[in-house]
Amino acid sequence: MRGQVAILDLRLADGSDPDRNIADLTGRAIPVVVYTSGDDPYLVRRAIAGGALSIIRKSAPPEDLVEAVLAAADGATFPTPDWAAALDADEDFLADHLSDLEARILTHYASGESSACVARTLSVSKNTVNTYIARIRDKYREAGRHADSRVDLFRRAAEDGLVSYFE
Repeated sequence: MRGQVAILDLRLADGSDPDRNIADLTGRAIPVVVYTSGDDPYLVRRAIAGGALSIIRKSAPPEDLVEAVLAAADGATFPTPDWAAALDADEDFLADHLSDLEARILTHYASGESSACVARTLSVSKNTVNTYIARIRDKYREAGRHADSRVDLFRRAAEDGLVSYFE
């Protein structure tokens, strides 16, 4: 007989923290399958890192959810493109390409702060912020991840876990 499996959405109406929910369930030896719209790569990566065994999009065929639950009941994963993408995310991009200051500037700028506000927050000049933003765009472009607009920079920052789509 198979044990319990929790099917968990990452965005619950009660506003609870997905990390805490997954940790609570896995801490009680209950395997977790995430069933979500999958629209926030940051949350998906955190779910995988937290111990979720599978990520199933709500738009996937129902059979995928059934297979994921059966696999989780046996302690196995049910790999999907979203699960693989979360594992394959370029976690080293920040460490390999961006300095600490560049990452901090990107975090603030991608979150919607103006260059002037970022400069005040980080005690640098506005020109420094603009220069760093240009360098960050170049580094993403060199990595094949275009970031020509502010929206693109936000997407890259979200993909790299610096900001969340839903903060």
